[in-house]
Amino acid sequence: MKVKKSGLLCVILWLTIGMVNPIMALDSTSIKNTIKQALSEGVSADSGLVLANEAYINSSQLGLLKFKSKALSIIGYYQWQKGERGKAIEAYLESIAIDEARESKKSMAYSTTCVGGIYYELQKFDLAEKYYLKAASLYSEFEDYTMVAQAESNLAAIYDSQNKREQTLETYFRCLEAFKKVGNDMYLGITHNNIAGTFHDLDKESYQDSAYAHYQHALAIFQKLDSKEELAVTYLGIAEVFDAMGRPTEAVDNFKWSHDIFTKIEALDWLVYANKIGVELYRKQGDFEKALEYYEEYKTLEDSLKDLDLQERVHELEVKYETEQNEAQIAKQDLELLKQRTELSQKNVIGIGLIVGILLVAVVAVVVYLRYRDKNASNKIITHQKLALEKHNIKMVDSINYAKNIQTAILPSSDYFKESLADSFILYQPKDIVSGDFYWVHNIEDTDLVAFSLADCTGHGVPGALMSMLGSSLLNEIVKNDGIYEPDKVLGELRRRLLMSIADSIDDEKIYDGMDIGFCILNKSTNELTFSGAYHSLYILTNKPDHYTDSLQFFSAISKHEDDENTQLFEVKGDTQPIGKYAIDSDLKYTSVKLKINTGDMLYMFSDGYVDQFGGPKNRKFMLQPFKKELLNIYKHPTQQQNMHLTELMSRWIEQGERPQMDDMAIIGVRV
Repeated sequence: MKVKKSGLLCVILWLTIGMVNPIMALDSTSIKNTIKQALSEGVSADSGLVLANEAYINSSQLGLLKFKSKALSIIGYYQWQKGERGKAIEAYLESIAIDEARESKKSMAYSTTCVGGIYYELQKFDLAEKYYLKAASLYSEFEDYTMVAQAESNLAAIYDSQNKREQTLETYFRCLEAFKKVGNDMYLGITHNNIAGTFHDLDKESYQDSAYAHYQHALAIFQKLDSKEELAVTYLGIAEVFDAMGRPTEAVDNFKWSHDIFTKIEALDWLVYANKIGVELYRKQGDFEKALEYYEEYKTLEDSLKDLDLQERVHELEVKYETEQNEAQIAKQDLELLKQRTELSQKNVIGIGLIVGILLVAVVAVVVYLRYRDKNASNKIITHQKLALEKHNIKMVDSINYAKNIQTAILPSSDYFKESLADSFILYQPKDIVSGDFYWVHNIEDTDLVAFSLADCTGHGVPGALMSMLGSSLLNEIVKNDGIYEPDKVLGELRRRLLMSIADSIDDEKIYDGMDIGFCILNKSTNELTFSGAYHSLYILTNKPDHYTDSLQFFSAISKHEDDENTQLFEVKGDTQPIGKYAIDSDLKYTSVKLKINTGDMLYMFSDGYVDQFGGPKNRKFMLQPFKKELLNIYKHPTQQQNMHLTELMSRWIEQGERPQMDDMAIIGVRV
């Protein structure tokens, strides 16, 4: 028996030594070299994957989590490069799990950013946003503010792709602060350009001033850096803004500067885009000769780029074929070597596995029992938590419904609105239970004057509703209690009191808390109207345009019915200054416009939720021009019929599209 026992110990010792020696030969240095080789310049995706997989297997055997995570991130990178996004995500997520266990936030942040990037390419924006937010949080923890700003830029791109303009702007403004903190002027300028472009893309003409201001910031930065391409991009953006403002001469000047720089630096892609803009600018001016000149240049450049692209692709295919022939043999050898190492390791593991197996069976049995016991306990906890969550949700919805009752009580009743403005309608359609839009009316005692207003507050839902209730209460104080009846002074006072009310609860970065608002005073005896707007317009619909001949200077736009030239829409544009905290020209005062309205004409004020709603068979925005066309068609109808028409039209528009209601909607119509 002693001899047999001694013999067994020798066998075990021999198996153990046989397993350890080959593995220890694969030390961290060799794995590190394999990873370095996988990341070498010129390595193809297939060869890189072979090397990364080898590093992954070897680091797993040695329990080197740092190298295992690194190998997984390289596998994810090459899978992403090959277009195998699902496998790439799996590799990155496994890397993230390892980094989370070893509390390596830098490595985890990198992989998290990559997962966000893949989901962005797949247009799964909710998941992309989740991972970019996580990446930004991780970068913040170890104070890498440059990468925080990069993550914020990625988030802004997501919001922009979803047409969430408000979130896009808020995110870009956070990027500005981050790039200022790290002193990165180049990205600071690019972010100003992104903000300007977002303002320009908004449908309201009043936002063009903000776009121009940010382009000016970018221009100053790029002139200082002498960055030719970015300068040209900025000039081109300014040209588009001046075009939207109706300032064609300045638009053309900036286009020329942009075109000259792009030509000098041979930025062909940008020249193609610039020439398209040049064609439109000259076409609008009626200079068809110049428009044709830039169109011909545009077509020539576009064809040249296609030829270049084709040549590059042919060359790439030739190089790829030659490279793959060479690398195929190398890859085959690498795989054979990896196979041999793996088989050797597996043989060694079998010996130890036979000895450890019995112990594992016992351990598994214990674990199964403990998990069974814990699962029962966990199920009870989960059930309890689910019930608690359901109760919490019920309470929350009840609270929001109660807030709706408060908001409804603050808004003027339909009877009071009718008493104040007899022939009128209100279309009021919150996105959620409560609304960020509000309307307001007040009969001024012992006079024939009636004041009425419509406002679109920041956001929707509960935050928007809180701002709307504050705005409505402040209007009551200013007009009813303090007797201020001049619309420009009302808006100025509203802005001052709003800033005082929220000054203690916001910081300087939160610059969009506030509202766009239109405010009117109408003398019902004389039909004299005084209007002031903060990023808000008033539409006047009439079939007697000659009545307004002496007031044309007050109208920013005039639209005509396609079948009846006498039926016209006059737009009175408000000031380019919202009510609230704002970064540009905060001392600007509001102005008033005084008009005598023709009897029977219609007045309209509206929030942008209606015209910005996506829908229809092509799933696009409703837009201002179709809205104006509808008003020109229906303004002679009874007001309640107009309300029904606009409500049903939007309902059909949303049903035909792919998105639910995106924002609060409110329209006031008043027949004088």
